[in-house]
Amino acid sequence: MLTTKEMPTSLENDLLFKEILTHPKNRDKLIYFLACFTNFTEDYLNKQNLKVYYEHTFLKTKLQDKALRGDILIEFNDLKINIECYSNFDVASFDKSLMYVMRIYATSLERGENYKSSHQVLGINLIDNLENDTIINPKLQSNANVVYDETIVLNNVFKIDFYRLDLAKKLSYNETNKQVTWLKFIGAKDYNERKKIAKGDQKLTELNESIKEYINDEKTRILFGEWAEYIALKKGERNGERKGERKGLLKTIQNMLKNNFTLEDISKATDLSIAEIEKLRKEKP
Repeated sequence: MLTTKEMPTSLENDLLFKEILTHPKNRDKLIYFLACFTNFTEDYLNKQNLKVYYEHTFLKTKLQDKALRGDILIEFNDLKINIECYSNFDVASFDKSLMYVMRIYATSLERGENYKSSHQVLGINLIDNLENDTIINPKLQSNANVVYDETIVLNNVFKIDFYRLDLAKKLSYNETNKQVTWLKFIGAKDYNERKKIAKGDQKLTELNESIKEYINDEKTRILFGEWAEYIALKKGERNGERKGERKGLLKTIQNMLKNNFTLEDISKATDLSIAEIEKLRKEKP
């Protein structure tokens, strides 16, 4: 079990973001979020039968659900909204976002239904630490005052909206609108920073108190402790796999050298540079 000090304190944390926004007691806050990031009003959304799908990693009933719907999926009428929060956004993250939206759209169709149906899927992506080589609209990298960009994947069928947490953090408090306030709130590092951002906004103030209560709950610390153990285990497995791969590659290179292969030949066979091969050959098997 994690101690209170070890618990994540920013909503950028993958689990904390999902657990807080999908908690039944925070449904009005989720509706407030949707009203700020879509064209729907709170009054309209309150009248809809919103279906919210999210299961904690350790409480899943179907392991494939995460791959099919992403982080948070909201359904009403013929629209599905997928919400994702990335503390680090790279090319793989972008590809994953596209996959989620496309899969959600495909699974919403009835058998034999035309792909130009009335069903629509909207992806809302909150992203931070954007990698320089990320291949998406240049606006996401060029203009320091832009916190929003829209990528149309297939017109009138599905699209993804991207919101920059990192750029929102840099904006002064007198340059904010509701979207920027939300982005600042999500990207804030702790309770006190969120309190400052939420000043004058009743719903965000209430949400901040809800986060504080949730973080201090014993059951929450147990769940997050299990998650931390799981991540550590997976990290250890990946490190072990990498060490095994490197050891195997080193043995292959040494065998090739013993059989009089040139460095150029080895480079062609392994896709490694000659400098990398020289470095590897000095390592002990």
